[in-house]
Order: sequence, then C-alpha cells, then structure tokens
Amino acid sequence: MILTNLVESLGLEFLNDQFGECGRPKIGWQIDPFGHSREQASLLAQMGFDGLFVGRADYQDLQKRNTTKSMEMIWKASANLGRQSWLFTGILPRRYSTPATFSFDFIAPDDPIIDDVNLPDYNVPERVQTFIQTAQNESMEYATNHIIMTFGGDFQYQNALANYKNLDKLIKYVNDQQINGSNVNVFYSTPSCYLYALNKVNRSWITKTDDFFPHAHHPHGFWTGYFTSRPALKRFERYSNNILQVIRQLNTFSNSQLRNQIFSLSEAMAIAQHHDAVSGTEKQHVANDYAQRLSTGIDAAVNVINTAYPKLLTKDNQSSTVEIQQFLCQLTNISECLPIENAKQFTVILWNPIIHPVVGYLRVPVTRSYTVRDSSGQTRSQLIPISNSTKTIPGRMSNATNQLIFKYNLPALGFNTYFFEANEGENEEKFEITKNELCTLQNQNLRIEIDERGNLKRIINLQKNINITFLNQGFYWYQSYSGNNSQFDFQASGAYIFRPVTQDAKSISIKRSLKCIKSELVQTAIIIFNEWISQEINLYDEGEDIEIEWTVGPIPIEDNIGKEIILRYDTDIKSQSKYYTDANGREVLQRIRNYRPTYNYTITEPVSGNYYPVNSRIWINETNRQFTILTDRSEGGASLFDGSVELMIHRRLLYDDNLGVGESLNESAFGQGLVIRGKHFLNIDLPQTSAFYHRIHSQALFMSPLVTYALINSSYMNYSSLYHETWSALINTLPSNIHLLTLDRLNEKQYLIRLEHYFELNEDEKYSYPSKIDIQSIFKSIGTIDKILELTLDANLELSQMNRLHWLTDNDELLSQTIISTINSTATCNFTACNSQRISCSSNVDCDCFSLTSNSNIGICASTIFSCSSFVRCNMDNVTCSTESTLCINIIRCGQPICYPLAMANKQICPPKTVTMPTTTTTKSTTKITTTTQKSTTITKKLTTITTQKPTTTTKIPTTTSTSTGWFFTGNMNNVRSFHTASVLSNGKVLVAGGYSNNDILDSAELYDPSTGTWTTTSNMNNARRDHTASLLSNGKVLVTGGYSSGSALNSAELYDPSTGTWTTTGNMANAREYHTASVLSNGNVLVTGGVGNTGYLNSAELYDPSTGIWTPTGNMNNARYRYTSSVLSNGKVLVTGGLGINGILNSAELYDPSTGTWTATGYMNNARFTHAASVLSNGKVLAIGGFYNIYDYLNSAELYDPSTGTWTATGYMNNARNYHTASLLSNGKVLVTGGWTGNIALNSAELYDPSTGTWTITGSMNNVRRDHTASVLSNGRVLVTGGLDNSDIASTSAELY
Repeated sequence: MILTNLVESLGLEFLNDQFGECGRPKIGWQIDPFGHSREQASLLAQMGFDGLFVGRADYQDLQKRNTTKSMEMIWKASANLGRQSWLFTGILPRRYSTPATFSFDFIAPDDPIIDDVNLPDYNVPERVQTFIQTAQNESMEYATNHIIMTFGGDFQYQNALANYKNLDKLIKYVNDQQINGSNVNVFYSTPSCYLYALNKVNRSWITKTDDFFPHAHHPHGFWTGYFTSRPALKRFERYSNNILQVIRQLNTFSNSQLRNQIFSLSEAMAIAQHHDAVSGTEKQHVANDYAQRLSTGIDAAVNVINTAYPKLLTKDNQSSTVEIQQFLCQLTNISECLPIENAKQFTVILWNPIIHPVVGYLRVPVTRSYTVRDSSGQTRSQLIPISNSTKTIPGRMSNATNQLIFKYNLPALGFNTYFFEANEGENEEKFEITKNELCTLQNQNLRIEIDERGNLKRIINLQKNINITFLNQGFYWYQSYSGNNSQFDFQASGAYIFRPVTQDAKSISIKRSLKCIKSELVQTAIIIFNEWISQEINLYDEGEDIEIEWTVGPIPIEDNIGKEIILRYDTDIKSQSKYYTDANGREVLQRIRNYRPTYNYTITEPVSGNYYPVNSRIWINETNRQFTILTDRSEGGASLFDGSVELMIHRRLLYDDNLGVGESLNESAFGQGLVIRGKHFLNIDLPQTSAFYHRIHSQALFMSPLVTYALINSSYMNYSSLYHETWSALINTLPSNIHLLTLDRLNEKQYLIRLEHYFELNEDEKYSYPSKIDIQSIFKSIGTIDKILELTLDANLELSQMNRLHWLTDNDELLSQTIISTINSTATCNFTACNSQRISCSSNVDCDCFSLTSNSNIGICASTIFSCSSFVRCNMDNVTCSTESTLCINIIRCGQPICYPLAMANKQICPPKTVTMPTTTTTKSTTKITTTTQKSTTITKKLTTITTQKPTTTTKIPTTTSTSTGWFFTGNMNNVRSFHTASVLSNGKVLVAGGYSNNDILDSAELYDPSTGTWTTTSNMNNARRDHTASLLSNGKVLVTGGYSSGSALNSAELYDPSTGTWTTTGNMANAREYHTASVLSNGNVLVTGGVGNTGYLNSAELYDPSTGIWTPTGNMNNARYRYTSSVLSNGKVLVTGGLGINGILNSAELYDPSTGTWTATGYMNNARFTHAASVLSNGKVLAIGGFYNIYDYLNSAELYDPSTGTWTATGYMNNARNYHTASLLSNGKVLVTGGWTGNIALNSAELYDPSTGTWTITGSMNNVRRDHTASVLSNGRVLVTGGLDNSDIASTSAELY
C-alpha cells in the first residue's frame, strides 16, 4: 500500500503538475513515525531519493549513537537489491523540535532576543553563548563539521513574524562572534542542502542493515501497542485498498474514462496512510472520520464497477434492456448480506486482481438452499449452519441461518460469474456434527487433531510427513498497566504503548466447548472459550493451509482492568530464540528474542520489547520444520519462548499513554465494546520450500478476489446467453514469481504498470531466479503497445535519468580489501588482455579467464567444466555474493552474473601463464583521508541550517601507520577478539578468554607466552561469552563470571586451571549479568557487583567463595550501574565509581566494606563518567580517567580519590579525550592509558600519568587503533595489548607490547 497509495498518484502527480521537475522530492522527511521500516527506506531509494531523515529512534540506540557519532549512516535497506536499495539516513537531534529555550512562537514561548542595550532585559550575550554551546554539544553527536538544527514543532509557526524576526537576530549575533574566535556559522537551509553538504565531505559512513523496530522512548515506553490498535480500521483499510486496485484494473480493461471517480477512494486511502491513522493512534471521532472517508470512496468505487462490468460482461452483438446493478456485501464476514435474503436468483462475480489463477472457497449467507452454476455447469456447494457466535454479534441484522460454501477457480486477471438459483424444496445437506468429542479434521494434505476439551494437539503435513505438536493454542490476555505517566515507572498502556503489568499472559478460559462439523467441502472445529471469545478452525477440501477465524469481544471492563488479547500458538519447534517477520508485506527480517543487532540491548519490558509489526506473516522454524502464520491485517507479534508465536488481535484499554491521543483506546459499537473478527492462516512445511506457500498465498490474501452481487430477474439460460460468465485479460500464464503491483489507466492511451519479482534471493530453488515476461500479454485485450518508457518506482522520472548521490561506506573499503586478498590467493588474469588478444590464462586448456563484475579488467582464471544451473546467482547489486568463498563473475553462457566457487579457481587447477593483473585495477581506495572541512549545520522543519566547525579538541585519524618508539608487534592471537578478558597467570603467561569475533560470541581461550611471543590454544570454556569478567584467584585458578551470549545475560561461572588447561563449571550467580565488575578481596573471596541483567540495570552484589564454589548475596549498592569501575583499596574496601544508571550517567561513588557487607556513599566525582577507567596508585589513591558524560561530551579530564578523606580532586588533563580505553599501573608507579574511542574515531595514541607531578605526557602510539581491547602488565614490566575494535568496528587478532 506504500507504493499503491503514497507513490502512485495523488501527491506526486500534484507536485509534478504544479512544479515539474523542480517539485520532484529527493529527500524523505519522516520525523514523527514511531519506528522505521527497512522496506520503506528501500522503496524510497528505488524512487530515486538521496536521503531520509527520521525523528525518532530507540532511546538505547540513541545512547550508543550519541556517544559514537553514528547518528548518520548508509541504510542498506534490502538483502536482495544491493546498492540500489542503499539510502543515506540521518537521525535528527531533537526529533523535530526547537532547541531548548529558543522557541519564539505562541506555544510555550521562550524569551525573545532583546538586542537594545539600553533595555534592562538586554540578553544578546547570554542567548548567543547558550546557542553556541547548544550547537557545540550537538556537534559531538555527529560525524562531520555539518550539523542540522531543527526549528519547529507541532502547531508551530502560528506567528511567523516573531519566529523569523528572532531567528534573523540569532543568526546575525551568533555569526558576529566568529571575529572573537567562535567556530559556529549559522544559516537558513533545507534538508536537501544539508544532505548535499554531507555528500561533499570526503569520508566513509557506517552502515545499517536492520530496521528501527521496536521503538522505545524510555525503559517502559515501548511503542508496540499501535501494531494492533484499532484492528477493525486496520482491516477496513486493507479491504479498501483491495477495492481500489480492482477498480483501477476494471477502468483499464473496460476502456472507461473513470479516473476522476476513482479519486475519492484514492484520496481516502492516501489519508489513511498517515502515521496517526492506520496506526490506530487517533481520537475516536477522528478514526470515525477516516472510516467514513473510506466508505464514501467505496461508494464511488461501486459506480466505477457498474460502469465497467457491463462492457466486460455483455457478449458481442448482444444487448440487454435491463441494467444489472452490482453491489458489495461488506458484512459477509459476519454472515450478513441483506439484499440477497430470500432472493430467487442472484449472481456473484469474483474479480481476480492477480496475474495467476486463484482457487478458493466463498461463503454466502443465505436463508434458503440454492443451486450454484458457473460457465462449466453446476458447481459443488455445501450448506452449513451459521455458528451461534456469529448470530449473536452486536449489530448483526441478518435472518440468514446458513452459509452456502462453494469452490471457485478464477482465471488470472479476470472474473468468473456464479449464478445462484433457489431450490424449490429444501435439499438435505450431508454433514456430521459432534460435540465435546475428539475431533480430527483431515483432507488430502493436512491432518488436524483436537482433543475433547477443544485443545489443538497436532498438525501433520501428510504429503511431507511433517508433524508439529502443540503444547497450547488459544487466547490469552495481558493486563494493561494503568499508570498516570508522571514517571517512566508509571507509564500506562495506551494507543501507542503496550505495557503489560506482568510478563505472563493469562489464559482466557480453562474450559472450552467444542463442536465438530464435517462436510464434503469443509471440516470445521468451533471452539467456544467464553461468551465473548471463540475460534473456528477450518480445513477446506484440497486446502494447503488451515484457516483460523477468531472472534473477540465485547472485551469486558466491568472490573476496571484494561485487556490486551493475544492468540498464541505453542509448538514443539526448537526455534533457538529466533523468529521472522515481514517488512511491509515484502522482505522478511530475522528477529532474535531480547536482542538488537546494532546495540547492546538492556531488557526492561520482556514482553513488549520483543513485539514487532506483523503486516502479513510471521514464522518460526528449525532444521526440517517451519510453522508459518499469515494474517489478514497488521498485528503485533512475538516469540517469547522457543516454539511459541503470539499475535495481539484486540485491545480495550482504560488509560491514555499521554503521547498525544488524549483518550483511552476503548472502542465500542452498538452500546458495548467493539467485536473484532479476523483470520490467521497456518502452514506446516519444510523451511526450504515454505517460501512458495507464504509468498504466493500472502499475495493472494492481500489482493483477494473482489466479490460483487447482483439481483437477477431472469433464468440462468437467459443470463448465460447475454453475458460472459468468465473472462481473462491474459492468454498465457505468467511466471508465479511475478506480481502485478499496479495497473492504472492514466489517459486514453497511457497506462502505468508496475511488476515485481516478489521472491527473495535463495528463498526458493526455482522461484528465486529471474523471470521474463511479455508485457504485451497483459494488454492483449486493449491493443498493441506502441512505446514503453521505464520509470523509477514512483513513476515520476525516467529510470535512465535517475542519478542518485554516491556514498562511500566503511564496508566498501573492506570489500575492496577482501576482493584483493581473495585474488591474491586465487589464479588471476588480466581479463582485458586475455579477451582482446585471446591469450590463454592457464596451461590447463579447461581453464578460462572470467571477469569480476566489480571490475571488468580483473579476472579469475577458473575451470570451465561446470553447469550454470549448479551456481547461485549474484545478489541484485551484481557485485556481491551471499554464498561464502565465492566471487561474483560474468559468464556469458550462463546469461547472468553467478557466484563462482573459489575452490575451482585454484592455482593448482589452473596454473597461471605469464599474463598478470595490472597494478592499477583496484576499484576503490583503501586509504582513509581525514579533512578539516567545516561543518555545515541545518535548521529544518521549514527553516534553517547551522554550521559549526569541528571542535579543536577532536582527534584526527593518523595518515601513517609507522611504528612508534616503545611499541612493537608480537604474535597474533588465533582468534579475532573484542570485549574479551585477559588475565596474567601465576606462571607469567596471559590467558585470553571469550569475546566477540565480528560474527560470533566466542567460547575459545588461548595463552600468550612472553618468553616466546607466541600464542597457543587451550581448552574452550563451557559457555561462549562476551562482556564478562575474569579474576585470578589466590589458588592460581581464573574465575570467569557472567557476560552475554545467545541474546541474554548469563549467570554462569567457570574456573580455568592452568595446571591442566581445562575449564570446570562452578556455582551459578544469583543474577545473570553483563558489563559488571569482579573484585578479588583480601580474604580471597570475589565480589561481583551491578551490571545489566535480563530485566534491567542491577544494584545487587554477591560473593564467591573459592573454597566452596558457592555464591552468597551481600548488600546492594545504593545505585544500579553498569560500565563503571571497581577498585580494591589498600584498606580492603572496594570503591565503585560512575557508570550508567537508571536515571543517566552517574558521578556518584560508594564503598563496600567486606567486614560488614554494606555499602556507604562517599564523595562525588567532579564529573559524571561512563565507560571510563580507574587505577589504584602506589600511594593508595585512585585515579579516575576519561569516559564521557551527558551523552554529548568525551572527557580528557582525570581526578583523584583520597581514601583517607573520601574526597575527589582534579588532576592534569589527558592530551586526548577518550573512553573504552585501558589504564595500567606500571612498575615505576606511572599509569599507562592506551587507545579508546573519541567520537567516531578509534585511537592508537597512548599517554603516561605521573602521580608525582599530576601531569600527562604522550608516549609512543600503538601500531593499531583499538577500543574495547585489553592491556596486561607482564612480570617483566612490559604491557601486552590484545585485540579490540578498529574504526570500522572490526575486531583484530593483533597483539603488541609496550
């Protein structure tokens, strides 16, 4: 619907008509939506957009981005399309609001700028300095010298004069300060100007491949409720789109000129795409207005239907004096169609809007029995009773007591007519009914087993012998949190927010009643849970899936409790925390419970924090089984434990979440709570073949046949002689992996058509490959195509003229390095020379030179003995391959770029001749260049751009890699590592354990021998882990605790014994934790404190006794904190400093007394610090170093704690601000600080602190930049530094000595 409504006409057509090329949008401005779909970015990129700016991002995501200058990125928005889906994306600094204290409008006005020095309120100096400081603070979050500063907000600019007058003054007086040394330059600008300024900066950008779901603005504010809010409106909007696409097709094939009549529904659909419309986050009267607009548009659509069908229905040389009026029955989902009740004859026409034949079943509510005929004769039909759950739905007015079910078989892009003729007598219907007995439903493909209590127990795919057992299946509910929103902890569940009181959903009802109805065409199990909730499980003859029709409501609220209703499916599938959801009904993304791909996720809401939007499908799987659910509308869904899928289907709440709606989500109709009815479709299949089901069926569900009815006063014989009963626009069947997305008649001779290949790469062994299509075949009934013009996706620019901005990413450099590295170990050739001179690349005549798609000059000399069908096609960018150990190459006989196995290009197979690769063929530079260009900052939301120079304290990237005095390389580790631990053992060796290897969390460990400078592997830990601790015990063993693995924090602990080189498990901690600290006390026990657990930040502490291997709790810290420091003082106490707590970055410190097991507060640091370092000096004082504070500022400051006074005093400043660094106490009493991170730059610098002078001096730089590395002081006095991340967040194997 993004394409068919946002893109298709209204807005873009208007801009083109009014402004021409100048009005073609190239920048996306998505400032208020709550979460951002990856597919949205992909579509914008395919429309020719250069960039997208978003206003909202998750608060935890922002915490990382603010501190790593990663607020702007290249969003790789498709796993299939390569570079054509890449889109520069920036997160705005304050969503879209004006900086604090600079609002000049009627709404919450701040002081104006008073520049008359004679007035007592003269405030220019203060206003200017405040603004400059705001700009400089903001610049610390962004990677270049350009920043964007928005001025605006909801309902702003009611007083343009006041706004612009003050902004003019602000710009003038801020810029005037440049003569006094200010580095801030301010000017009005636009998002486009800002984007182009960034594009001119010579730098590479970080990338993002996931999406921005789910979104939370604080620990208890997850915006996942709106995925389900107003489910009736969500369904009505999808139904309306179905009608819209059909009437566009009817207008086209009937050769009608009715585009203006379609406008009403097009406009209503476009309005319904508003982020506070279909999302369900509007007031009730506004939702009513959206529904009314859609209804009015549908009424207009019926006029189009009744103009088009007579032209398509009437046979040649035939005319009818009676005009047949088609009408819609929009309440057939509750078995109501009043106009056909008691009718003797009527027709049902089904229009199939997709380009493939469709088979299905239709239910028609009737008050008598009928014979149903189509063009081939009498159609099989079945009369079955309407359930009591349907009959009692509030507002239902029908007298129909039965449904007539028949099977339809529709031609591609066409219609079938079904003629209903009343039977004179009542036909005896054959079906079997049982109640509260074992119920088995079975057709040719599936078997469903339900016990006598109405519990779904098993589904079996009979064709593939796949069996899935259900532990539970049914309705559950969460109690909505009823807070007053005054604090984060009191956040209420509302239209936007889903926040349950507990993480355990309650069963709707333990008792159920079961009715089993078996007929020739359909077998049904009707399960009643209570008086307001039920489901029907339907299995149709020859059906490949199972239809679950659920009915919920009115949800009772007499107990003053809001309720959120889910339908949950608990299976025996071992899904390993993984589940899969679609993005806007198109590509599918993997989700991992309690995990975010781009930042370390702290669990604060275990349920809502794992909910994702399910627009069309969700599935779980294991090696040989996949369980897929298709939905008929957008819903929120999750897998909260392995084997389980839950979908929220209805909500009735009593509190507002204070995010703008201003009323509770308490929908009603007919004087009581709203009843919702919907469907899920279940499929059991192999993972490797399930795509064929879910791709085709979800598309058919989204573009369902449109059903129209007409009352007929003639017999079937007369009707069939006058009218076509079947018709198709197509002669030949089109490929199953191609979908007709849009067919719209623009004028008498121009048509807009969009076709899409809707299978993903490597998803299906047959349908994931390209297909050819004859577009003329779609237009055979209209005429001959005279000219085809290929356009961008939004159809407002010739594709050949699309010229998007080019961006360099960090991964581009890595790709170049990878290709070059791969080629160096492969038989290579100069493709240009070989091709032009026909020089053989190898002495083996069965080898030839094939060019790389990334650079046609470079080739690989490879075997020619292969079948093209055995290779996988390259990714859609025709450069990269998803298959490991392959390169994308051009092979003419294959007809497409293929991923060639490097093993077949080995020099032993294809011994090279003397033709060599030229030295100038590298496609991308691998050298980073830093520039000192100014930063051009933007103030948008109708306004302005600020530009500031980069602060002079920013560290520059070195342009050389020469070794400096004091550092030299030693042997490389066997594994790349970051977030690992290093422990100096009693024998002098260093044990490195665990960490992260760019792709996996490690369980491996290895030993460094200082005497030889080499590494040897030792046995693996029992658990893979990162962000853990390692402590050398008095018995020589090493205790490893906690950390992170498999999507959650760990409570496990284990011991390494250097004498045997083995690991053994020991007692588990009481709390799972990561980013915690561990301190070895003077009595030999180990104190573990704080960190992050699976439920949030921790203030708990516990003690490990090495003699027993048992943990015991001790006193809690006064503050929960993580990424802090712990230092054992000479008096035996433990000093804890800073870190990140529940309310932000801390400057507090506290002391643990082992003799009492209690904590007491001590003096506050001068700076709040997070990700800093601390060292206990020889004089007993503690040096706290660097870190960052207030999210914006990296620290170069240091301060000293005196245990005798409990106070902090400032000491000398480091030469470089840094965090994620190390600090090591040397044998001479000095402290060595290495590496770390400042902004978006990893450091290789090192410096020394001299306690005798309180000053810092620069010492030699490391050979490699590093952060999140380790530093260990060896027995010989040298310092061993290992691993860590570089500027591209790539971990290293390297180690070096100081």
